Amino acid sequence: MPDLTRLKNNEEEFKLKHVFPLLELVFHEMVIRCDVASQAYRDTDTSLFAIIRPDFLIMNGQTELVAVEVKPFNGSPSLVEADEIRVAELTKKLLHRRMAKAKSTKEFSSFGIAIAVGNVKLPTMAHTFTHMTLTLEALFTFRKLIEATLPTEDDLLKPYMSNVMNNMKPTTLYLL
Repeated sequence: MPDLTRLKNNEEEFKLKHVFPLLELVFHEMVIRCDVASQAYRDTDTSLFAIIRPDFLIMNGQTELVAVEVKPFNGSPSLVEADEIRVAELTKKLLHRRMAKAKSTKEFSSFGIAIAVGNVKLPTMAHTFTHMTLTLEALFTFRKLIEATLPTEDDLLKPYMSNVMNNMKPTTLYLL
């Protein structure tokens, strides 16, 4: 394996060669869009719409379900934190969009993934292989959680929910 930290454009290459294949393996039945603006920002200032782009969006049809941000190779803590915040903000916007079009309360969920890589290790030793197996198991379990929020054929025949506000809970923010 080449020394990925020395590649000229290592983040883009890391996303293309390592993260995308992993996402494709786990979310193979869904659409994975790379480096495109989320429709959640559609009603935002157009200059922001053009620059706020998650690394990946995982979609079911036209519904954006998962925002993914990637920061490889010992990214500075401030850059990793910025990606985590961006995922949280976008996930909340995705939730609002899903709630506006929901036909059942099970659709009141949105998801985000922040991938921050400190060291890239190949699964050549038992302990690193175990970590990879656990990572895949966690991602497949995550996918099942996402699939449980998708509307069924029966749900699609229902009218849109009119009492969405009754199901909303306040968002709590803790600043330390």
